Amino acid sequence: MSMARLLPAALMVTVACTAEPGNPGGARVEDPALAPLDSFAGNRYERHLAFFALEDESPLVVAWSFSASTREEAVDRDARIWLARGGVWDAFFQSSWETPPVRAPWRIIPHEGIRIVVAERDALTALLYRSAGRELEMWLGEAVAGWSSRPGELVQVRGASTIVSENALAGTLVDISFARQASDAMPESWALLVSEDIHVFLRGPFDAAADSTFQGWGMLRARNFDWPGVTVTATRSRAFEPARRDVPVAWRFQSPDADLTGRIEAMSTHMEAGEGPGPQLPLIAISEVEGSITIETVAYPVRGILYHRAP
Repeated sequence: MSMARLLPAALMVTVACTAEPGNPGGARVEDPALAPLDSFAGNRYERHLAFFALEDESPLVVAWSFSASTREEAVDRDARIWLARGGVWDAFFQSSWETPPVRAPWRIIPHEGIRIVVAERDALTALLYRSAGRELEMWLGEAVAGWSSRPGELVQVRGASTIVSENALAGTLVDISFARQASDAMPESWALLVSEDIHVFLRGPFDAAADSTFQGWGMLRARNFDWPGVTVTATRSRAFEPARRDVPVAWRFQSPDADLTGRIEAMSTHMEAGEGPGPQLPLIAISEVEGSITIETVAYPVRGILYHRAP
């Protein structure tokens, strides 16, 4: 598999500071943070940055996830980092905290061991984690594809590099930002699938008990594809008792015109149960996946990341 080249050294020495990113502006390609919704309270903002690379056919997956939910008197924030090497998952970092109301609650802010590097025009350049002898860096490269189907949403695929234990790996990054009113914030699942010269991204609210409808985008050798209404079906699940629910571990999908079809399965999965009234509890599952996709009758092997949330 051909992955993006390691970021040039020039990027690593770009004049930058460890600070909160500035106001990005809704149309700015290099910074996909979000414009405010109509009112401050009752909104939810999420940003996910997930990195995938291969090293001797053993994948490295690093996912950073940030959320902010606004109330009149405060912003409830959550930050998580997951890391997988060779199929072994590490819940690297998790913290939930509260901040006072701010003008731009969607921005990622430094917290505990998490630091931010920004460059010209306050574009996010890197995420750093340093605490208790553990270090992790992720440096963002140029966007190679970007998509959006509604206001307050932007998906970008980028080249990137991650440094773990002083080892730098080049790979592919998906950078997802979206804003919702809390009343409309149905949890969404998403998948990044990559192969040589191919990037496919799927996202939507997933129902393990029935067919789900996802939005799909893709890039194949500089050609861009848009697949609205992709049907996604779980073909195999396994029980996760802490959440008292079954979790999908294999999926098939197809666009309405069959221009895109595919099957993927989880090679390794990390699952976390949340809190709730029950009987089923909220769930987050993140998986390293592999399988095959067919675009315009040509089949391609793919590997990647799938992030699944259930309310």
